[in-house]
Amino acid sequence: MSLRDQLVAKGLASSKDAQKARRDLKKQRKDDQGSKKRKGELRREQEAAAREEQEARRTERLEARKEREAIRDRHEHALRVRNLILGNRLKNRGDHPFHFVARDGRTILRMMLHRRVAEEIARGSVAIAWLDHGNRDEYVLISRSGAEKLAEIGADGVVVHRATGEPDVSELPVKRDWEPALGPHRVR
Repeated sequence: MSLRDQLVAKGLASSKDAQKARRDLKKQRKDDQGSKKRKGELRREQEAAAREEQEARRTERLEARKEREAIRDRHEHALRVRNLILGNRLKNRGDHPFHFVARDGRTILRMMLHRRVAEEIARGSVAIAWLDHGNRDEYVLISRSGAEKLAEIGADGVVVHRATGEPDVSELPVKRDWEPALGPHRVR
């Protein structure tokens, strides 16, 4: 027999009070049970939010790592191209003008070359490559093997390179068959 039943039996509490106490206890148990369910749902929601946040941070770190690797790869590629060009650079001294189209495709540039070097460019045993110095471009002569290595690694640093043994007639040195005149060019 419970304490409540004993109190009702001795007349210290009425049956209405006992029923009310029973209802209150039942309601409290039911509320506690419901709050347990709510607590479980809240805990699951918090865990899910924490997992999502963790996944978002992991994705962000992966993207940052990929970006750093891409920057490093571009830097290494530029350094490899620069080292290849400088390692295969040929010296040149001459007084023969050699014209070629710059890397932008619109500007025609002139280099003063030795006649034999100009013929080697036309034959394809020598190529012209450009070095990017950031604020300016420098055009240098490189060997054919260097130009082929640049082509293998996918560099766009070679400006003039003939793969065939046939020289391009437009780039052969021009022999002057006239005397340059120092007089005025207009005829009156």
